[in-house]
Amino acid sequence: MEEQPELGDYRTAAYVASIRQIAEAYEAIGI
Repeated sequence: MEEQPELGDYRTAAYVASIRQIAEAYEAIGI
C-alpha cells in the first residue's frame, strides 16, 4: 500500500461510498 497510496485512497473512498448507499437503502426499506 505504501507503493500506491492513491489506489488505497480510491478504494477507501469507494468503500465508504458503497456503505453510504447501503445505509440509505436500509433507511428507505425502514429497517
